[in-house]
This record gives sequence, C-alpha cells and structure tokens, in this order.
Amino acid sequence: MSRYRNLGVSACALVLAGSLLAQSTLNQTISGTVTDATGSFMADVIVTVTNTDTGLVRTTKTNTAGNYVVPDLPTGKYRVTGEAPGFTKQIVDNNPLNTNVSIEVNLKMQVGSVTDS
Repeated sequence: MSRYRNLGVSACALVLAGSLLAQSTLNQTISGTVTDATGSFMADVIVTVTNTDTGLVRTTKTNTAGNYVVPDLPTGKYRVTGEAPGFTKQIVDNNPLNTNVSIEVNLKMQVGSVTDS
C-alpha cells in the first residue's frame, strides 16, 4: 500500500514542478513609451512584439499617455515594432528577455508618409 502512496506523492511532485516551471517562464514583460520627434506622447500606436527565435507575435496599442505593456512573454530575443499612420515604421531589434525580467523599449516615431516603412 505504501508503494502506491509513494507513487502518488511522486506524481504530485512532478505536476507541481511542471506547473512552477511553466509559471516562471512567462513572468517577463516588455513595456515602453512611444513619442514623436518632438517628445509628445503618441496614443493608438500599434506596437508589435515578436520573438525572433520562435516567431511568437503579440500586438497591442499605446494608451493616451503613449504607454504600452505586453505581459506574460516567454524568454527569448524580441523585436519591437511601432506603426502609426503618417509615421515611418520604427523597429528595435535584439531585445533579450531573461527569466523573471521585464524590459523597457521606448520608440520615437519619425514623420513620414503612409507608405513609408
């Protein structure tokens, strides 16, 4: 009987360890502020965060204060892209995201035409 109990305890320990590992790999956040060339905050800028190792893509928009937050990201190297009508696409590459670390990636949008990228 104790053999089965030990097996049950071992199985519970494995499930708990797997659960904790899954949680620790998604504690990372990328956030930042988007401004224009004059330093004014930009609302409704589409910000895309792409894991360049896995291809995972998350998209959000800046709020009225120009801030964005992309939570619950796995570790890896990320590209952050900002897009808004009338501005050139801004890309910031090579942003490493390590376990239990949050990083800030700010974007400064440059005036351009709708077709610029």
